[in-house]
Amino acid sequence: MPALRPVALTAMALLAAGCLPDPDVWVASGHGLAPGEARTLPGWYRFTEGPAATAEGDVYFSDLAAKEVYRWDAAEDRVALVRAGEATNGLAVGPDGSLYACEPYKGRVVRIDPRGETEVWASGYDNQPFNSCNDLWVDPAGGIYVTDPKYSAGARPQAKERVYYVRPDRTVVPALESLTRPNGVVGSPDGARVYVVDDGAAKTWVFERAEDGSLSQGRILAEFGADGLALDRAGNLYVVGETVRAFSPTGEKVAEVDTPFRPTNLTFGGAEGDQLIITGKWVVHRLAWPVRAP
Repeated sequence: MPALRPVALTAMALLAAGCLPDPDVWVASGHGLAPGEARTLPGWYRFTEGPAATAEGDVYFSDLAAKEVYRWDAAEDRVALVRAGEATNGLAVGPDGSLYACEPYKGRVVRIDPRGETEVWASGYDNQPFNSCNDLWVDPAGGIYVTDPKYSAGARPQAKERVYYVRPDRTVVPALESLTRPNGVVGSPDGARVYVVDDGAAKTWVFERAEDGSLSQGRILAEFGADGLALDRAGNLYVVGETVRAFSPTGEKVAEVDTPFRPTNLTFGGAEGDQLIITGKWVVHRLAWPVRAP
């Protein structure tokens, strides 16, 4: 990974404000995935995570360390504070436009309305909070897949690090118990497949999804992965590890993106769905991309 080059404070401030191209994003592309300009979203943050796009192409993201949630307005290239006061990690936008968030330190999933008000959506499993719920994906029926690794010190409310399924009626059931440390999760737009990163084994899995939310026929798609996931319109899967790597539906690596700080998660955003949004430390990267969101 290239080191962050020393720059003047004024230039760094402009970069954080989204006023300069980002010189520290490196891309090795293939199969026609030649990117456009790399920039950053306006603002300077502590540790960003969990980007989630709306139907309009705006993007929510968490600043986990600052206990804040923001929304990037794609049309205006502006960032606004949505909620403050509680640490959130993964975010997801449901089919109805609702924003869902993992609160890892409270071990629960919440729904956040446009005013920033919070409703507890899933408080855990078997009368205990989640270990440290990390990421989530909302399926077309409104059910939610939640990964629940154990990263923080202290008590472990749940004996296993699972992937849970929160049914549309908000009943919580285990969906996977076979992974070492599940982290990133995303599903295909039609809900037929669910992809999960096993951070503990550095592998990315794909599962077939049934109508009741159960997962089966798991197979390893890539021997790589630590954190977030995203899909594009062509079915390529973008996986966060020490870099971002894109894999074809058959598991062939088709592109790689490096950033000055280790990435944490990613999504596609922008009015045309052609901006690859990558979270990490200090800034949020925005990379024009030739393949669009699903």
